[in-house]
Amino acid sequence: MRKFVLMFTLLFIVGGCARNLTITYTSVPSGAALYQAGQMVGVTPTTLIYQVTDADKTAGQKKILGTSVQWTSGATASVDHLVVE
Repeated sequence: MRKFVLMFTLLFIVGGCARNLTITYTSVPSGAALYQAGQMVGVTPTTLIYQVTDADKTAGQKKILGTSVQWTSGATASVDHLVVE
């Protein structure tokens, strides 16, 4: 049985008043289709940048929902939500 792994690398970028959250999605093996909220957003490894809103700042966290990957073999992995504080 082959083991599939989805990994996240998180990086906050703070510049002036703008705040962004950068997440690099990697998988083993690489080349998995990356989906968020059911929409394909890239192929691993890939880096996505999320804007940290005033509401996120007030809440003290950024929540990203529904992240999943699918390899060409048909195997899948998913994370229901990712919370960064």
